[in-house]
Amino acid sequence: MQYFYLSIIFLMYSTCANAQLSATMSSTNPTCANNNGTAGVNATGGNGYTYKWSTGATSATLTGLSAGTYTVTVYSTGGTQWDTVYFQTFEGVHNWALNTPTGTNGADNNYWSVSDAESGMAPGTCSAGNMGNQTLHITSIAQFLPGATYDAGGLCGLLYCPQTNMAASSPNISTVGKTNLVLQYDFIAGGQGTTDNASTLISSNGGTNYTTLDASLKSINSGCGSGKGRWTQRSYNLSSSYNGLSNFKIRFNWTNNDDGTGTDPSVAINNVLLRDSIPTQGDSVVKTVTLTLPVGPDIASAGAILSSPSCGQANGSISGLSVSGGGTPYSVQWLNGSGGVVGNGYSLTNVPGGFYVFEVTDASQCKDTVQFSLISNGSLPSFNLTLSKTIFCPGDSSQLCAPANYASYQWSNGATTSCIWVKSAGNYKCTVSDQNNCTGVSNTQPVNLYNVPQVSISIKGDTLTAFGGVSYQWFFNGNPVIGATSATLIATANGTYAVLLIDENGCSNISEPVNVVISAIEHPVAEGIQISPNPFSEYINLQCDMCNTEKVVLYDRVGSVVLSTSFSDGNEVKLSTATLPRGVYFVRIGEKVFKLTKQ
Repeated sequence: MQYFYLSIIFLMYSTCANAQLSATMSSTNPTCANNNGTAGVNATGGNGYTYKWSTGATSATLTGLSAGTYTVTVYSTGGTQWDTVYFQTFEGVHNWALNTPTGTNGADNNYWSVSDAESGMAPGTCSAGNMGNQTLHITSIAQFLPGATYDAGGLCGLLYCPQTNMAASSPNISTVGKTNLVLQYDFIAGGQGTTDNASTLISSNGGTNYTTLDASLKSINSGCGSGKGRWTQRSYNLSSSYNGLSNFKIRFNWTNNDDGTGTDPSVAINNVLLRDSIPTQGDSVVKTVTLTLPVGPDIASAGAILSSPSCGQANGSISGLSVSGGGTPYSVQWLNGSGGVVGNGYSLTNVPGGFYVFEVTDASQCKDTVQFSLISNGSLPSFNLTLSKTIFCPGDSSQLCAPANYASYQWSNGATTSCIWVKSAGNYKCTVSDQNNCTGVSNTQPVNLYNVPQVSISIKGDTLTAFGGVSYQWFFNGNPVIGATSATLIATANGTYAVLLIDENGCSNISEPVNVVISAIEHPVAEGIQISPNPFSEYINLQCDMCNTEKVVLYDRVGSVVLSTSFSDGNEVKLSTATLPRGVYFVRIGEKVFKLTKQ
């Protein structure tokens, strides 16, 4: 619920002892749906009035205003004229940087805050709280009343450690084109000497360095009661070194030790004003007005009656609401979660589960809303899971999916996504829930694994053979043998051999390595076979008296096939070896293997 209030703060600054200038404010508040507020100033005394508003306007009256705080400076030609450079009441957005450490701070330090817990009052008035005028003040986590009160300590190690060195700093203020600057503000302050103390500082370089303007702020607080202060106004004429700056800053610093001795109030600051003199005769006065929105309607929803719909049915309802406050007549409507209008009475009937908003608008176009959620009861229809593979090889996986766009998923293996990947055999199912908490359960989907293919190597002399695969890849000393993809491999060197087998299901397995020791014929002349030259270089001549159809295969030292031919015509074959690298080679003629060397 919103509450109507109008607060007008009159702040008058004049430097002419005989000035007669004064001003009063008038205003109308905006309605809720429009920027139609007004603010005006009526000046008396002096003559030749000019106006400067915080919005930049220069007329006596502003129109088309929204809720907010507006400040105007009225100038007269009847005395020394001043121009407001910067004015901060700490109402609304202030852009001050609070609680910048300037020294050591305890774990429970006092701190700067902006609130109405310590209210701004006219100079000469005793302090009070919650009067509708915010201030910048030091407060403490140890105090029950969060105004300008601080914890002086004395119990660190047992309770709080409130040692404090904290500053509050203004944003950058431009003084370009300004002369004869005067800084003025209202304050209350207590503490103890300079150990628990507030001070004022200013900076000419955006806060890189600060100069102390007032080393100790202390207000005269007699007659105001324990812990209270008497609001005091203080002003300072600034030197010309602060003219023409783009980054002038104001800082208030608070420091206290932890000795348990000190007197409230801490410090509170209000109405910070920086102004300059205009080199003509004149007078000025500053006025502030705050516009607020009117009281709006209030929906009473404590007695609301919600009837949940059945799953998939539009039989839910909401009733039992009433409206008070604001200005009659009221207009009401119901909106669904997409913002569409689904009703225009105080009750909503025949709706499915979902999110609903009841909205009321009064005669001033002020609104109030309340939100409801209807959760459906019952179950959703069962459904079938989809999967990428019903059976797969060990080490592979299959994806199972439930239908998309449900609010939540719960799988039998604990997963909570719409799709899952499984690597083991089993029976899987999924429970889904929609946005109305209706649930549905899938079919039970079996997933199976193929058996791991069995693989072993049969060794006969230098011939290695594997069985049961569709394809093979042989390995020598852990490295694949290029081109060795048949079930049989001729071992051409001593070492370990293994084979990778892929069966008809696409599943693979690799054998245990076997150690092979072979003995090739060192001198390739035997039983009618002649091979020359050895060592060879450009070619190899092979002659065989009984080899009319025998196959001839040349292997490198790891068993890879380099050349292959046969004794198809006659008993002589010539192999061209000019491009082969140097090293050890083996030539196989039928079942016989001979060792050769290229140089």
